[in-house]
Amino acid sequence: MNEGLPEIQEKIRKAIHLTLRAWHKIDQPPAEILAKLLSVQGLLSEAGEREPHRERKAIHQALLNALGELERKEPLGAKVVREHFINGHLLKNIKDQMNREEAQVNRDQSRAIQMLADIIYRKEQVLRIKAAENSEAELPPPSYKILIGVQTAAATLIEKLKEKDSASLYFLSGLGGIGKTSLADNVARQIIRTLAFERVIWIRIKAQPLMAKLAAPELMFDEIVAQLTSKLFPGRRPGTVNWETVYAALNETPHLIVLDNLESEADTYLIFDRLNQLKGSSKFLITSRIRPNPQAGVFTLSLDELSPDNSIRLIRHHAKTINFMEMAEAPEERLGEITAAVGGNPYALKLVTGLAQVLPLSEILKEANVDKDIGQVKDMFHYIFARAWQLLSADAKNLLAVMPNVADVGAQLDQMQAITGLDKSRLLAAIQELIFRSLIELRGTAWERRYGIHRLTEAWVLKFVNDWTEED
Repeated sequence: MNEGLPEIQEKIRKAIHLTLRAWHKIDQPPAEILAKLLSVQGLLSEAGEREPHRERKAIHQALLNALGELERKEPLGAKVVREHFINGHLLKNIKDQMNREEAQVNRDQSRAIQMLADIIYRKEQVLRIKAAENSEAELPPPSYKILIGVQTAAATLIEKLKEKDSASLYFLSGLGGIGKTSLADNVARQIIRTLAFERVIWIRIKAQPLMAKLAAPELMFDEIVAQLTSKLFPGRRPGTVNWETVYAALNETPHLIVLDNLESEADTYLIFDRLNQLKGSSKFLITSRIRPNPQAGVFTLSLDELSPDNSIRLIRHHAKTINFMEMAEAPEERLGEITAAVGGNPYALKLVTGLAQVLPLSEILKEANVDKDIGQVKDMFHYIFARAWQLLSADAKNLLAVMPNVADVGAQLDQMQAITGLDKSRLLAAIQELIFRSLIELRGTAWERRYGIHRLTEAWVLKFVNDWTEED
């Protein structure tokens, strides 16, 4: 129900009127718009699966509940509706009983039906907000404060996902650090508000160390099924539910599943093969650096680097976030030097901004530009990470080295203190240092602050830090 307020309320009013007129006609099919109301769905979930006419009874109960509220606000109108439609009395008899003119009774009835529509609509809005909040609470905390330069891409993806008969697989591809996860998170949060899907489930595929031997595709798929099992069938142990059971549940009820960080080409083809079996209304949104073959039959949206203007906007925003006001207020032409050397990769821009608090920008850009010119984006990140690592204190290095062990939702202070062994004052200093270097991310809320790590940083730490030597 995404239409504007007057239109949707008018549709509800007409559906209520039709339902009231057919109150005693068992063979009358229920109004679809009323059957989809969350208040009705809640009543349906309480009814027995084999109860006859359960949908019709749930709609009737929802209307009776609303009528009870109306009786407290507009007793005359509520009485007309109850006597005429539910008790089956003629309007002419009702007017005599109430000692009112027929025209007055007709106006009472019309007004009462409109008020019923208003009551049901307001309740629906409250239930929708609560359902959206519950669904959003299941997502990992967002790692961004604002999104820059991807609003058009987000709107395109949302509209495609909402189409009932469109593809089952949606692919969001782009280089590491380009913002795929942030965009997928933003799209998921917006789509939740539309209630186009009963649930939105986020599955993060574990990062592999850089250049490490990748797990077999079947093992990766088993891990995805295990995570889906824990979400779809809480309480069931992993391994006790197979793909066929998951497949049946997804075909029966519309879900949006976000598979974040699918990197292996072999994994991609296996998952395409398995997920293409879906015939229901569930859909998968996949983020990956790999762009699928055009013949794969999936909707693909590729993220490009930010434009120079948006890159500068991002630098200023991030510099303000880490209180680096010299950079935030720098002339546009000086910030343009950064975008010319680094390009428009959002994460690279944030890392360079953090590094520039300590190192001369000219030195950073000289090395970054060399790597960019030969097309080695991975080398550029390696250079930035390595220089940042060299500048860190021992406590900050200790904290960064253990961050890959932190859960996707991030870790709280007491958890980080337990895994690092640092006392609180040293831990807070290390956190602040890593935030300034853009090596860890603030997550959660001001009331429940958590700290996480970007997957590129995680992959680099897994590859290099554990075996780091003084010579390196």
